[in-house]
Order: sequence, then structure tokens, then C-alpha cells
Amino acid sequence: RLLLGAGSLYGALESLNKKGWIAVYGNSDTRKKEYVITEEGKSVAKRELERIKSLLDVASEIMGG
Repeated sequence: RLLLGAGSLYGALESLNKKGWIAVYGNSDTRKKEYVITEEGKSVAKRELERIKSLLDVASEIMGG
């Protein structure tokens, strides 16, 4: 559903890392980096999921279902 170029992906990862929503996992000295979601990141994701569910509820009401 989503196609990202390498630059967009790495930019997004850097942004999430700076916000503290993800953190580098394990050995970050190599080119290949792995990330883990932080507790703050989980909290942000949960709030976003609740926001999206609310939008879905409104859209369902508008559509009559």
C-alpha cells in the first residue's frame, strides 16, 4: 500500500529516532541498523490508532452504516 524510496525511509527512521519513538537495537556500528519501538513510541501509536478508529466511526455514521 505504500512505496517509499530509500531516502524517504531513512529520513523517516531518523525522525522517529530523534523524537524518541524508536531506538537503535543492538550493534549500531554496522551499515545495517535494527530499531525497536520505545514505550513513548507505543503510546504515540496507540493514540494514533484511537484517532483513526474515531475517524472510521464518523465515516461509518456518515455513510449510514
